[in-house]
Amino acid sequence: MKIRILSIIASALAVSGLFAAPELREFGLNVKSDGKATYDKDAVTQVRNLELTLSLAGKEPAPDLVVKWTIYGHSRKNHDLVVIKTGDIKSGLDGGKTVTMSTPQVTIKGVREHSVSTGRGRSKRSKKVPASGEEYYGYSVEVLNGATVVADAYSKPSLKKSR
Repeated sequence: MKIRILSIIASALAVSGLFAAPELREFGLNVKSDGKATYDKDAVTQVRNLELTLSLAGKEPAPDLVVKWTIYGHSRKNHDLVVIKTGDIKSGLDGGKTVTMSTPQVTIKGVREHSVSTGRGRSKRSKKVPASGEEYYGYSVEVLNGATVVADAYSKPSLKKSR
């Protein structure tokens, strides 16, 4: 009986405008990884950045957003996951609006395993050069409103676990 009375009172207050439910805000996040690679014999140089589009449905603004981004690579030698670069972008967003931003360019260098010739004539031999450096693997992006993650995107599901 008490729950029914409280429900009736809450409904009456909501109708009268004295008690309003908080507006539902929905954030949208679209991430595009942009980049190119150049090859010089066995060396590879990759340049990457992220193009981010953030949107907000609803009328209530979100003035204090922080976009945390990370670009990951993996070691060419043992394929261990490494953080290449991470950063924050502070932004505000009005309700019903969209904002576009981009991260700085990140350069990733690596050398493939290869062989080089040593010596001359009959004493000519081949020497193996191990792989070194990193190679681009993916990204993660989280949008925070205070301490709450309101939107996120990961290029690979495994990267969500590594955060």
